[in-house]
Amino acid sequence: MVARLHSAQRVASFEAVQMVSLLTQDADQADQFIRNTLGNLASADPNLQASVLVFIQERCNAARAAARLYTHRNTLLRRLTRAQELLPRPLDDNVVPIAVALEMLKWRGAGV
Repeated sequence: MVARLHSAQRVASFEAVQMVSLLTQDADQADQFIRNTLGNLASADPNLQASVLVFIQERCNAARAAARLYTHRNTLLRRLTRAQELLPRPLDDNVVPIAVALEMLKWRGAGV
């Protein structure tokens, strides 16, 4: 999967890539899912994408996500506001698909 997606990552555990591997078997469908789910966030700054993904992974807790990102909570909140502007649907209404699409992007070597 790492080679197929031209990922910059060279080593990965099966647990880390199992879902992405399954979801990216059909590259065209994967690209369409990412575009439909993320909208303009798909081509945004990788730091913005990572901030949203960490926020979701921390169960939408801004304080924990900010600590994990080594950034101030207000900085994270500004990033989340920017991400909301780029997303086609609100983050609160689409958390799981957004997390999946961001995880797919994280493992890709090239953007959508």
